[in-house]
Amino acid sequence: MGIHLPSALVGEVVVFGIFALIVWALVREAAKILIRVLLVVGIAVAVALLAGWLDESAAGAFLEQVGQWLMTGITGVVQFFARLWSNLAG
Repeated sequence: MGIHLPSALVGEVVVFGIFALIVWALVREAAKILIRVLLVVGIAVAVALLAGWLDESAAGAFLEQVGQWLMTGITGVVQFFARLWSNLAG
């Protein structure tokens, strides 16, 4: 009178678990690198603004471009993982 789970369901859970662990590890490492890069860029922009080397409109345009790059990168990563998951799911 035990619970009977189909082996395919157990296999799907295992594959999803492994996929989730890999994605989690990649996201954590990417976040560490991204935070360091953004910190350096932020400090460089702040110093340039304070020193007068950069005006506020140029800094705004630069930060807008960085935001566009981030959105492009995030979109690419999400699409990659979506394709990877659809390939794994069959």
